[in-house]
Amino acid sequence: MWHLVTASLVLGQPGEVSQGLKPLLALLGIQTSFDEAAKLAKAFLLVEISDNSIRKAVQWVGKKQDTLEEKWKRLSDWHHYMNDPARQEAHAPRRLYGSIDGVMVPTQSEWRELKTVCWYEVSPISERQWSTRYKKRLGELEALKATNIRYHCDIQEAEAFSTLLWATGCHYLADRAQELVFVCDGAKWIWRLVEENFPEAIQILDWYHAVEYLTPVAHALFHDQDKQTEWLTIMKEHIWFSRTQLVIDGCLALVDHANAAEPAAKAASYFQNNLTRMDYANFREQGYLIGSGTVESGCKQIGTMRLKRSGAQWLEDGARWVAKARAVWLSGQWDAVVNDYASLPFAI
Repeated sequence: MWHLVTASLVLGQPGEVSQGLKPLLALLGIQTSFDEAAKLAKAFLLVEISDNSIRKAVQWVGKKQDTLEEKWKRLSDWHHYMNDPARQEAHAPRRLYGSIDGVMVPTQSEWRELKTVCWYEVSPISERQWSTRYKKRLGELEALKATNIRYHCDIQEAEAFSTLLWATGCHYLADRAQELVFVCDGAKWIWRLVEENFPEAIQILDWYHAVEYLTPVAHALFHDQDKQTEWLTIMKEHIWFSRTQLVIDGCLALVDHANAAEPAAKAASYFQNNLTRMDYANFREQGYLIGSGTVESGCKQIGTMRLKRSGAQWLEDGARWVAKARAVWLSGQWDAVVNDYASLPFAI
């Protein structure tokens, strides 16, 4: 029986695998290198599958996602679609989050930035679900978790990626959300795209990126670790309670310090440029998530873990399709994309 099932999966046109086998091979190919995936396919299916067949299967999924995103781009630029009564009546999210980030990946020509946007919602974590380890990791920062996570990515310059940001946002009704919240790091290109596409969105600077600017200052000021910790605790508390201007003033007062002048000036500039995005006391009171770990996790899982494997070097299109296929899997949209269920005009 096993051999009959295997044969039915594998048989297709000469030199090709069947449509039933393609998604299975693609799943292997987005998890590990193509040659390793071919070995796993042989172990699981008891047939020889070339690494090139694995590559083609992954690219098949990536191209499907690319085609789908291109359709969304066209629709989001079409006045009649954007104002379609069915779209206007669709249930809009009450509070939708977006996060944007990028990771450098190797291509044959040069290292390129794989940009990723993550759309998600947030729900509270009940205390009974917290393990001791989980509490320790979160501290008192937030008892919230991201849900309904969807990733979209591409290797593009910021101007081109802006179109993907807008199109995917429209697909998930970000333009109609009661509240749209972006949580990102301080990269200027990111906030420029947010302001251009969603100017009414609430902007929050990722807490972790903010406070990490304090560590070099503490190390430059003090050799004693206890004093470093004490100073960091005080500064983080100021930022936590939206007293960021005190931290800025304190850093600017160090401009003549022999060791701390440079990191202090860098921190002061970063905080000043993002001051309105650092009203953490108010954000916490409103119940907003203030960490961008969701998109950072996506960048690591899509770019770092798959595209930056030891010795990897990609043609740019190949890297794009693999990244898009992996994003589909991480978003829980695999069956929809593979079976073309995701080609519906918009999400409801």
